[in-house]
Amino acid sequence: MKNISVRVDDDFHKKVADQAKEQDMALSDFVRASLQAMCRQNQHNENDPLINILKQQLTEKDRQIESFLEQQDQFQKIVAMQQQSTQSITSQNQLLIESSYQKKPSFWQRL
Repeated sequence: MKNISVRVDDDFHKKVADQAKEQDMALSDFVRASLQAMCRQNQHNENDPLINILKQQLTEKDRQIESFLEQQDQFQKIVAMQQQSTQSITSQNQLLIESSYQKKPSFWQRL
């Protein structure tokens, strides 16, 4: 077997030693078992078909969200253009109404 040396602070060492004691294991055995469990867990996570399916679904949802955000942005631009158009038409209509209220010279006044 090969040795691995790791420096840890006193608090962490105490926590690990306490957990090893609770498991009724030597500190080195507890650390070895913990490292092996972590490696197995990571290996299983990478090979788990469910995790791969969930990753694919998450990627697809990200694409859908991006598409919805782009559509929302386009919609907001269209609404802004429509509002500008409506304001322009309203201003033009107001000018037409005001000009129609102005007194027009009568036929005899125009002569």
